[in-house]
Amino acid sequence: MRHIGSRMTLPMERAESFEKALELAKFGKFNILLICTAGIVMANIYLETTSMNVVLPVSQCDLHWTQKERNLLGAVSYIGIIISSHCWGFVGDTFGRKKVLVPTLLVGFVVSVISSFCNSFTCMFIFRLINGIW
Repeated sequence: MRHIGSRMTLPMERAESFEKALELAKFGKFNILLICTAGIVMANIYLETTSMNVVLPVSQCDLHWTQKERNLLGAVSYIGIIISSHCWGFVGDTFGRKKVLVPTLLVGFVVSVISSFCNSFTCMFIFRLINGIW
């Protein structure tokens, strides 16, 4: 073993190609399930962040929000994502992605359901921001 900086490295006896490593690792049911689950989660995130842009023009008749308020509601989820993405990345890397994804998806669902019952701009803004952060 050699010391490089503060870590020790093992000598490489032989190097394998990337294709050989993939061949040795196999591709099975778990990988397919993982890809399908990740696709469903990404579809959920996409629909959650863009759904306000579909609802806002229709809600103008009932809720009488100004153009500025509608623009803020359309952008607030993205603001929450920008604020919290580095923090959630660190937490996911530290504690494990599954331990972070499951509770955050559950909290995001609950907050989204609660935000669907909001009829004031302030309430909707707060819950959409929380949804973006979570």
